[in-house]
Amino acid sequence: MSKEFVKILAYLELVLGTIGSFFLAYSGGRVVKVTYLPNISYQRDWGTTIAIFLAAIFSTLILYTLLRSQYEIIDNQENLYYTMNKKLTYLSDDLSDEDKWRCPKCNKKNPTYVGTCGCGYAKQ
Repeated sequence: MSKEFVKILAYLELVLGTIGSFFLAYSGGRVVKVTYLPNISYQRDWGTTIAIFLAAIFSTLILYTLLRSQYEIIDNQENLYYTMNKKLTYLSDDLSDEDKWRCPKCNKKNPTYVGTCGCGYAKQ
């Protein structure tokens, strides 16, 4: 799962969850009161409506936070992997090359025909 997919999924869940919270509160907060069969009347129970809305929006925010945290974890892991891979590639250069010398000041590999490293250290 790519990190951008998780980020889009988090925002999508936040938007749709908020819309769904309003819908659930609207439909769940009505109390049906039937006096006669052709006449159906509805009343709003505000306590139930608010409780349903708060529960739905709270669960939406929890899921959004989990997905957004997952995005941050994946992003940090990719950054760490890139940094470590870069360092390991640098350190794993073959030291047995006979046509190169390593600068003791900055550890850069230089060809044997170069007398001064880029950092200013002169080959002896």
